[in-house]
Amino acid sequence: MEYLYGLKRIELRARQSEEVGKPFGLYLPDEKTIILYSLPMEWSWKGVSPRSRLVLSMRRFFAEIRHDDGVLHIRWPEAGSRSVWFYSKVLSHELGHHHRNQYRARLRPIGSRDGERAANLRSRRLFKDLVKQLRSRRARSSAV
Repeated sequence: MEYLYGLKRIELRARQSEEVGKPFGLYLPDEKTIILYSLPMEWSWKGVSPRSRLVLSMRRFFAEIRHDDGVLHIRWPEAGSRSVWFYSKVLSHELGHHHRNQYRARLRPIGSRDGERAANLRSRRLFKDLVKQLRSRRARSSAV
């Protein structure tokens, strides 16, 4: 898969602080490494809008989100939905950064905001491809 080409490793690490989401993951271009930080089943998140795209995406994957006095309280009802969200929003986003870095010779230079947009676009493409593959497998298995 072209998104993994040249990637040296993906590391799973414990969070560096009690503050979840800062960051969820990151890409180290010089090391060609993705680092993913642990994500608890429940946490409180300050300073994040309940209408942010990231929060709305959590809701789509069944996270229960309560907003009290500027603090979001996020709870995942089961590990599977949290895992699929983490893949679709965090890992695939960091793979998007790696893909851009890996093939940057063919691309024009961009700023960090545009780099985030490009990673988000690649993330959406990766997730759509995953859903398409899963549907295809399900159709093949039900035809047998």
